[in-house]
Amino acid sequence: MAKILFIDDVPEIRLLYSTVLSKKGHEVIVAGSAMQALQSLQTTEFDYVFVDIKIPDFDGFWFVKESHLETEHPKTKVVVLSNSESPQHFRKARELGVENYLVKIDYSPYGLAQMIKAHQL
Repeated sequence: MAKILFIDDVPEIRLLYSTVLSKKGHEVIVAGSAMQALQSLQTTEFDYVFVDIKIPDFDGFWFVKESHLETEHPKTKVVVLSNSESPQHFRKARELGVENYLVKIDYSPYGLAQMIKAHQL
C-alpha cells in the first residue's frame, strides 16, 4: 500500500483522514505545519503528499515550492486537498507542478482511499 504524508492544520481532519487511510492499509504520517512536513520529508520517502493550502508557518504553496518535491522526489504525487475553490489557487497549484487539486467537501476519506487504490491520483 501507499506511504502518505498528510498535512493539515486541523487536528480532527488529520485524525479522520489518517485513521481511514490507515484502516485501508496505508502508512500515514501527519503534519500540522509546513515545517513539520519538511522534517518528515528529510527522513521518509512518500508515495503521496496531501497538503492543505492554509497551514501554519507558511502556506501549502510555500511548502510545495520549498520542498522541491517535483525535482528531489519525482515519484511522489502531490495533491492539494483544500476547502478553497479559488481559480487563483487552482492556477497557482498547476504552476507549481501539483498533479491534483481536490476540494475537501467533494472527497471523503473513504473516497480518497478508493482513488489511491485505483491509482486515480
